[in-house]
Amino acid sequence: MEEEVQPRDLAPPVRTAIEHDTAAIRDEYLRETGRLLRQRIDLTAGLFLSFVGLALLVDVLVHPQRREIGLWMYGAELLVCAGAVAATRIKATRRHVHVIATVMGSSLGLLMNLYFARVGLAPEIQALGLVCLMTAFAVLIPLGWMAQTALSIASLTGFLFASQGTIPLEQAAYCWVGLITGATTSIFGATFLDRYRYEAFARAALLEQVSTLSQQEARISAALAHVGTTLHASAGHTHVFDTVNRLAREILGCDWSSTFVLDETADGYRLEASAGVPPHVDAELRSFEFPANSLPLFSHFTSGALVEVQDAASQDLVPPGVLRRFDTASALYVPVWRGDTVIGILVSGYRERTGPFTPMQRRIALGMANSTAIALENERLLQSLKTASQLKSEFVSTMSHELRTPLNVITGYAEILCDTETGALSADQLDLIQRINRNAGSLLDLVETTLRLGRLEAGRDALQPEWIDLGELFAQLARENEEAATATDVSLRWTRTGLATEPIRVDRGKIKLILQNLIGNALKFSPGGRIHVSAIGAGGQLTIEVRDTGPGISAENLARIFEMFRQIDASAPGVGLGLHIVKRVTERLAGKISVESEQGKGTCFTISIPVEFTADQLAHAG
Repeated sequence: MEEEVQPRDLAPPVRTAIEHDTAAIRDEYLRETGRLLRQRIDLTAGLFLSFVGLALLVDVLVHPQRREIGLWMYGAELLVCAGAVAATRIKATRRHVHVIATVMGSSLGLLMNLYFARVGLAPEIQALGLVCLMTAFAVLIPLGWMAQTALSIASLTGFLFASQGTIPLEQAAYCWVGLITGATTSIFGATFLDRYRYEAFARAALLEQVSTLSQQEARISAALAHVGTTLHASAGHTHVFDTVNRLAREILGCDWSSTFVLDETADGYRLEASAGVPPHVDAELRSFEFPANSLPLFSHFTSGALVEVQDAASQDLVPPGVLRRFDTASALYVPVWRGDTVIGILVSGYRERTGPFTPMQRRIALGMANSTAIALENERLLQSLKTASQLKSEFVSTMSHELRTPLNVITGYAEILCDTETGALSADQLDLIQRINRNAGSLLDLVETTLRLGRLEAGRDALQPEWIDLGELFAQLARENEEAATATDVSLRWTRTGLATEPIRVDRGKIKLILQNLIGNALKFSPGGRIHVSAIGAGGQLTIEVRDTGPGISAENLARIFEMFRQIDASAPGVGLGLHIVKRVTERLAGKISVESEQGKGTCFTISIPVEFTADQLAHAG
């Protein structure tokens, strides 16, 4: 079953537009009915003359004495039909097509009654002819109930006078029952047909409006989505107003678009950006400042609304001379709000075209102003976050530098005290000094790590690629971690395969930092176990694995181990920055890091980094 579309079922903008057009639909229906009547009068006249002519021919053949009256009657009917058809073609009378159709039907009914009365036809035939006439007009011509009633009354009145006193009572009763039945049926038929035609017409018009308005809503939504996406993509890169004006000019189809921004210190609006504005006009506008209460235009700004100037020459919101000076014939002024304050005005317009802007242009302009307000607020918040982040980085860097100096002094004096040349220490004293040295060293490592993280976040850790021997780097790391591995009874194993056995070009310091953090992390969690560090080079990629036999990491914690200050085991030494730095440095090298772990069986970290190999290596590998 086809479901009828009702205005109340539609979105508010669509529903409002359709409700306002109900009267227009009725007017259009009347115009469409008039066009149909003019066509149907021609058809009805042709059918009537054809069938009545056939009936008169038969009647004359059977009754030759009726020839003269028949020809006169047919000629009169021909004149009536021709006059009706001609009246629908004349400009002065064609507007009254309902009257023309009613007069035509009534005249034909009277002529039929006159013919029947003159030739003395049976009243049943006379009644049948009139019923056919009324039914034909009800079906063929959409007269409506009033015109059909007038036609039926004329036909019944003509029958009454034509048959007065000449029909037996019984025959008259049957004839009148038939005529009244035919008249009533034709009136109700015309009424229902007119109602059904209007409902079908209104439904079709409603569906067409729904389709048109829905397409318009879709275009508006697509345009505003494009605006939002573009503003989001350009955040922090392109000045937001330059983007807004360029999009406004393109989407609204205007000649130019400009944005004026409130200067809170001067309480006035200045031109911030424009698109499509001639350079000399742009330069002159930038030299002006419009005080917040200097133009009547500003007092018309309300939230969620815009101000439209259809003709610069016939309005009092902005001095016409000002608009002429800046080549403005018509314009849309849309305020950009932040809370209760207008922080900007988005203006789009034409240089020569005057007249109203389309509803779509107004809707899109309002949407763009809202998107601009959101983009400005986001940009303001983003700038605040950047400022706060910069202050934090500067504070951390300053504090780290300030902490590193006394820590270096502490570790230096601790080492001097441990030297036997300064005097012998008891075993307990030596143990305390060594503890001071170890803890000061741990704190110094934390400070260095914090400084390194600050440089990464600030983007000051530049890449320094160089040709290195990975075997030499492995040997250095083995020496540096030998003491820790011995202390935890961990077996360290190093292997290289493929192009990793030859020189490679990469940032040595960052590779060492990654490996040192991963190996140090494995040493903490693999006492009495094994650590295998392997490297393989192939296809422009260096892949390094650090595999341990530690307790492993649960699936729940695996996704969080790279977070800053995240420690799975709170009792382990450190503050949870090592793996975060490994991930950041790997990404800085345009590489990827992944981890696999199974509880009770150990963990494997895999680093894949793009590196350069020598031409000889690549040729040999190929």
